[in-house]
Amino acid sequence: MFCSNNIIYKESEKKDIYEKYQASLIDMESEGVQKVCIKYKIPFVAIKVVLDDSDTSLPEDLVNFYFKDKKLKYLYKFPLNLFAIIRLGLCFFKAQSVLKKVCRELFEK
Repeated sequence: MFCSNNIIYKESEKKDIYEKYQASLIDMESEGVQKVCIKYKIPFVAIKVVLDDSDTSLPEDLVNFYFKDKKLKYLYKFPLNLFAIIRLGLCFFKAQSVLKKVCRELFEK
């Protein structure tokens, strides 16, 4: 696993990280939470599911809108990215289903 404080959304970036570190998973969320938990001595575990695989580039306009400045100037390009957004949505629901199943297996026994 490769941890990053930066948003890694381009297929080329993911492939570069894999080639350099042989990391099959890029985590961009858990490290910050882990650091806070360590600081306050709170037990921590991260359960990850993959939403966007190494062959998937997230639309840069969507990343700019959602993660950066949320300016409306990026919204006009969304129709051009409609298929990528739909694919990402389908991946989200699949990942959500897997995560629910894993959590049930781990915590409902």
